Amino acid sequence: MRRGMSAGALLIATTTCAATLPAAHAEAQRSTTPTLRVADRTLTVGTPARVRGTAPNADGRTVVLEHRVRRGAWTRLATGTVAGGRFAFTAAIPASGALRATVLPLAGTDLAVSASAAGTTNEQGVAISRAVRVAGKHLDVRAGRRAAVRGSVAPATAGVRVAMQVRRGGRWRVVDRDRTAAGGRFRLVDRAVEASSRRVRVVAAGGGGLSAARRPVGRLRVYRTTYASWYGPGLYGQPLGCSGRALQAGQLGVAHKTLPCGTRVTFRYGGRSVTVRVIDRGPYVGGREYDLTAATAERLGFHGHGAILATR
Repeated sequence: MRRGMSAGALLIATTTCAATLPAAHAEAQRSTTPTLRVADRTLTVGTPARVRGTAPNADGRTVVLEHRVRRGAWTRLATGTVAGGRFAFTAAIPASGALRATVLPLAGTDLAVSASAAGTTNEQGVAISRAVRVAGKHLDVRAGRRAAVRGSVAPATAGVRVAMQVRRGGRWRVVDRDRTAAGGRFRLVDRAVEASSRRVRVVAAGGGGLSAARRPVGRLRVYRTTYASWYGPGLYGQPLGCSGRALQAGQLGVAHKTLPCGTRVTFRYGGRSVTVRVIDRGPYVGGREYDLTAATAERLGFHGHGAILATR
């Protein structure tokens, strides 16, 4: 019976060892397989990508960073050396595609030994977009005048489609289109007819392995002429029509009869501008549409009552 038990124990031990060997082999393989990680996988053309990786048991070996577009051939971008089981690259990526790194065997060594520390990493996808550069803009205009943005697209290619878009009604709407000239230059124009303050961006179409680019360029402020006065001293401590809180000295804001409370309005006067919210109701003097708090009027250098520019 003891002999039977010994044989059974031996069979169990042999089976356990047989099952453990593949697992140990797989673990060993994972520990020596080089890996790659890209810090930012969405970049603008010309912006260097920061790439790091690990290559256990490969110190002193050459590692090559490679790139390909879709299913094209792999091309070499940079070469480095493994140190402390790690490597790093900072390299410009020419187009959207995939990256990988290959650890090369040491020359003149036994191939079986060398191959244990060599290999290719996992692939990492990267998206590279065009770059939109703004050289000048004129976005503060009176109603009926032209707003403009000029600049260039990189890479500097003629014929790239670009557009100026304005945020309106919860959507981006195109107000002008152009195609880049020599050097990638563009100029976009919008004749704004309605007083408003809206976000603006320039969009450049993708192509040639590059994604479309979207560049915020600020706010388009279109002003109309209106009439205003100001108030404050003698009324501090009185409740505001929007919140019921007391009007304080130094408080920025404006009174209007019908605009919703909290509405942002930009005013321009004498070359100065300020953006404030509707916090009160008024004015109740004929011919005047806005009543600025004393602090708002001071910011603008506005005195008494008269014409002023407003985006609402």
